[in-house]
Amino acid sequence: MKRFWPFIFLLAACHKGSSNGGAKGFTGFASAGNTQVSVHPRYGGCMAACGATIVLAPGSSPGNGAFPDSVYVYDTVLKKWTGVLLTASHIQAAAAGGGGKIVIAGGASGNAVDILDVGSGNWSTGALSVGRSNLAGAGAGNYLVFAGGYFGQSTSAVADVYNTSTGTWSTGTLSIGREELAAAGAGTKIVFAGGGVIASPQDTATAAVDIFDGSSGIWSTARLSQARTGPVAAASGSKIVIAGGLLMNGQYSSAVDIYDVSSGRWTTASMPMGVQYTAAAGVGNLVLFAGGNDASGLHPTVDGYNVSTGQWLTSAPLTITGYLAGAGTGEYALFSGGIGATYENLVVQWFQGF
Repeated sequence: MKRFWPFIFLLAACHKGSSNGGAKGFTGFASAGNTQVSVHPRYGGCMAACGATIVLAPGSSPGNGAFPDSVYVYDTVLKKWTGVLLTASHIQAAAAGGGGKIVIAGGASGNAVDILDVGSGNWSTGALSVGRSNLAGAGAGNYLVFAGGYFGQSTSAVADVYNTSTGTWSTGTLSIGREELAAAGAGTKIVFAGGGVIASPQDTATAAVDIFDGSSGIWSTARLSQARTGPVAAASGSKIVIAGGLLMNGQYSSAVDIYDVSSGRWTTASMPMGVQYTAAAGVGNLVLFAGGNDASGLHPTVDGYNVSTGQWLTSAPLTITGYLAGAGTGEYALFSGGIGATYENLVVQWFQGF
């Protein structure tokens, strides 16, 4: 199993539990331009949003890792990026937003956690119960959960649960340890789906789904329609959409599994093309999937799924390619480059729902 960060990025944003009718209705989306955030190329990053704030932790600089500790904070009201130097490196980490906080957790450097209070703009620190990389994170209500990952020579089943109201941490356990898993939250529920399992004599993919309910603190399980590594997930309204990944036969999956947190019902769909390590972000009633790999190489487009109609929208071109980080807030989704990108600089491409 690959040891680089697979960029299983989701819309890690503040969610208000609602039906799909609560998500703003868009009929399409288009590129809204690019922003150069830094002259330094970066990869191995993650991104999360909460309210009017977006945090991009872009990882390391190709070849030298010279800029591993800085993050960039975007204020959607002031329309301004600000660089912040953290005390820990978060290459191959996970990020999640909710309950007035944005948290960056774990990564190749260990168990470090950095927490942004979006109201005050102040940063604080914490620690995961077990240091690990290639983990996934998502938020719902007042809970942010970071689960799975890779440490030593094994995959982790540990889930670290952060209560944003009390500032306290607790732990849970996934049904099976895995890395390269997808995560997203809606309503009071956070879903961790798919992933890769380090096993003897051969690594394998899993269809396992673990669901944390913040209203009860209870975990439950389900199964994806296909076992796959490197899927991605994002939420729109009451629906969590899990898409793509790599099958054990080496083919890219076009499978889409959709979980409605209100009804508890699972349905399926199919992507226009099989992809792995794409990035996902929810914008109103749309979930956008950007970049990653397909059978021809780097996937150069953004595909949009309308959770209200079940229809796919015409893909939009990317000016950045590779394994991207993504997040969304309001009417915008933004994606930033990673492994496979040109590495000319750190660029964010914006997409706007209409």
